[in-house]
Amino acid sequence: MKKWFISGAGLLLFLLSITACQEKEEVRTGSLELVFKGTFGAEPLYMFDRTYDYLDNTRIKWQMFQFFLSDLELISDDTGLEPQMLSLVESVSFSDIQSESEALEGFKLRFNDIEVGNYSGIQFGLGVSPELNATQPSDYDPSEPLAAISSYWEAASSYIFTKIEGNADLDGDGQFGEDDEKITYHQGANDLFEKRSLPYRIEIQENNTTSVVINVNLLKALDNESTGEHIDFRQTPRDHHTNPEVYSFIIPQLRENAISIGN
Repeated sequence: MKKWFISGAGLLLFLLSITACQEKEEVRTGSLELVFKGTFGAEPLYMFDRTYDYLDNTRIKWQMFQFFLSDLELISDDTGLEPQMLSLVESVSFSDIQSESEALEGFKLRFNDIEVGNYSGIQFGLGVSPELNATQPSDYDPSEPLAAISSYWEAASSYIFTKIEGNADLDGDGQFGEDDEKITYHQGANDLFEKRSLPYRIEIQENNTTSVVINVNLLKALDNESTGEHIDFRQTPRDHHTNPEVYSFIIPQLRENAISIGN
């Protein structure tokens, strides 16, 4: 009969490996669903069919609204939990939301295998982080958020952080869709990338999905009620990150004022 011999050091390593496996197996996890609900003022936001009142006696029909979020993570509380990185980058798009029912349902992102516990909020960067902005669509598989060629400026070697497009009725004749009424704001550059935290108690439960609503008010990205500043569709109907007065207004407004958390 063959005998096996394990040295003291070998036995210690064996026991440590068993302990490590047990500890790994003891980590309990759940899921998180972020539900992004778009509005324009107090009205549900959806594309093409709905007409929205804007400042300066103009009306608008939106066609596209999307943006990137980078370094999306759950913030730990004071119980010893580590921050939980949800994703390095995600694309949030309302462009395919074309009815009120779809607007009320929202755009959803789901994240699995999150350690069970209480978290104190969410942190993100609006746009594409400088590290990822140094890459290009060809670096990614087609299913990944940064693979979209339409969201990249090759000449500027930068991703487009946010796209806002629509048709405006500027002369009050009730007509939309003329070339001089096309509203387009495409923005993005490394110096505009900043992170923001949204404090909110989030409890992740084992084998359950926690749903959290993220409100996105497009009107607040274009209009600062407290200062009276706003984007004038007549004066600047289009900008592809060439006018500092436009891009240095829209992206900070979207990040700091337009996005909030909670039902």
